[in-house]
Formats: sequence, structure tokens, C-alpha cells
Amino acid sequence: METLRRPRFAKQSRIVTREKAAGATYTPRVLADFVAQKIIQIAGDIPADRPLRILDPAVGRGELLISLLKGLAECSVPRSDNTD
Repeated sequence: METLRRPRFAKQSRIVTREKAAGATYTPRVLADFVAQKIIQIAGDIPADRPLRILDPAVGRGELLISLLKGLAECSVPRSDNTD
């Protein structure tokens, strides 16, 4: 197996946040809010007799789920009655 080497001129960042140093990264709130709004829009196309299920396998601090719950609480999601 060949080992790849970083070129000597490659820039390395010496400033690392505590979370990244521990190997963790988190979803920025603005991104979580955006994705949550898209999920809410799509949820309107799900037939009313089917449950809305959200899977966030990398939950971390739960920013996506928190944004989603806030968004669902702020609006009532009109669910489709289509059973196609």
C-alpha cells in the first residue's frame, strides 16, 4: 500500500477548536435550521396515516433535532391525505 505524503508547501492550520481537537464537529445552527425547514416542507407530502420519522445517526448536540422540533412547533404541517 502506497503512503501519500503532504507536500512541504501545504498549509497547516495551527488553530484548532476544542471540539475538533477531541475529534468532534457540530452542525452550525444556521445549517440545522435550513435542513429542518426542508424536512418540514417534505413532510407535507407524506400521507397523514403514516408516521413522520427522522433519523439523525450523528446526533451530536442535537442541533438538527432541536431545530426540527422548534420548526414543527411553530407551524402545523399540513399532511397529504393521498395514499398512493
